[in-house]
Amino acid sequence: MPNEFYISIGFMDAPEKFHPQAQAYWEMRLPFIRMDDGLPRVEGYTRARDPALGNPRDR
Repeated sequence: MPNEFYISIGFMDAPEKFHPQAQAYWEMRLPFIRMDDGLPRVEGYTRARDPALGNPRDR
C-alpha cells in the first residue's frame, strides 16, 4: 500500500481522534476475537519486511 505508515496508539495523546482504516495483522489475532466493523482485513504485513528482523509469528 503506497504512502502508508504505522503508529502505535500508545504513543498518541488522543488516539480516539484517529479512526482505523483496516484491521492489520488479522492472522495473529486471538481465536476468540470477533469484529464486525466492515473494515478490510490485512493478514500480515502490507510491505516487505527485512528478513533479519524475523516474523512475530515465529517468536
